[in-house]
Amino acid sequence: MATKWEYLIVTYEQVARESEKEGVRWDFENAHYIWRPGDTFAEKRTEGKQGDSELAVEGASVVGWLALCNELGDEGWELVESQTMASAVISLAQGFHEVTTPLRIYYSFKRPVDRLDT
Repeated sequence: MATKWEYLIVTYEQVARESEKEGVRWDFENAHYIWRPGDTFAEKRTEGKQGDSELAVEGASVVGWLALCNELGDEGWELVESQTMASAVISLAQGFHEVTTPLRIYYSFKRPVDRLDT
């Protein structure tokens, strides 16, 4: 019997908007969109807007991503691949003159589906 698979896609997006806060140039919103098998629409999980520092935004993203990976792993999903679909160059970030940061990443997961041979 051949293994049948089902697939799940997670899209990570980082959106920057000019901040309305004094002394803060940008607000960042990080979100994961979860496309489950058979769903018409993605589930959106937003990590909130942050404008204090790049490190705070990056740290929030890492924590949210690890929690999501653990949750999906508990459901039997395995990460198959990831692709950075959009990125941006940021100047003067963390001591570097130019740094590239991902703005949109696609992650593919799969898990086996039990089926009866007929």
